[in-house]
Amino acid sequence: MAAGGSLRGRSLPELREMLRRQERLLADRKFIDKLPDKGKKISDFAKKLMCAISQEEEVARTAELLSAVRLEFQAEQDKARAGTQCVALSEHTLHQKDPTVLSDGSRAEEVPETASQGRGGERLGQEPT
Repeated sequence: MAAGGSLRGRSLPELREMLRRQERLLADRKFIDKLPDKGKKISDFAKKLMCAISQEEEVARTAELLSAVRLEFQAEQDKARAGTQCVALSEHTLHQKDPTVLSDGSRAEEVPETASQGRGGERLGQEPT
C-alpha cells in the first residue's frame, strides 16, 4: 500500500516512465533470477503502475468530456440569454403606446440638434464661413 500511496499525485508521463523502468528490469532475466523473490515485488509494483495509469487515463477522458459538455452548456446559456434579451426588447417596443416618446419622456420631434448639425452644419471649434 505504501507504493500505491506514493503513486498519488504523479502525472501520467511520470507513471508511464516508472512502468517503463519496471518492465525493463523484468525483461532482464539474469537480474530477476538473482533476486530472492525472483522479481515478485517488481512485478507487483508494475501491476500497480498499470492500474494507476488506467485510472489517470480515465480521469483525463472524463475531464475532457466534462469540458466539452461545459462548453456546450455555456454556449446554450449564452444563446438563451441573447434570446431573452431580444424578447424583452421586443416586448418593450410592443408595449410602448407612442413610439415617438423616448425613455426620458421627451418626444422624438423635441430632440435637440447635435452640435455638428446646428448652425448650418458648421463643425465644432470653427467659425462660420
